[in-house]
Amino acid sequence: MKPSQLKLIWSLFALPGDPWPTPRLIGRIYELVEARNNVSHGTEAPSERGGRISDTEMKDRIGDIEALCMHIVVSFSVHLSSRYGFIT
Repeated sequence: MKPSQLKLIWSLFALPGDPWPTPRLIGRIYELVEARNNVSHGTEAPSERGGRISDTEMKDRIGDIEALCMHIVVSFSVHLSSRYGFIT
């Protein structure tokens, strides 16, 4: 999912704030999309992609994506649990 698609989802559900907790994560999203596309289309082997990243860098990437996912889940949860989450 590209940042523009996540932004569209945020807009459609009228969620407050940004779809990412920090703008730095937009780059992580693009990086993940590119890596996924390259591996799935056979342009790059998973071992090639992963081989260029140190264990520390990989842990940083995993931590960033976990933070992004938690932000999305919490944002939806808070929005849906509020009495203004949906118009009835």
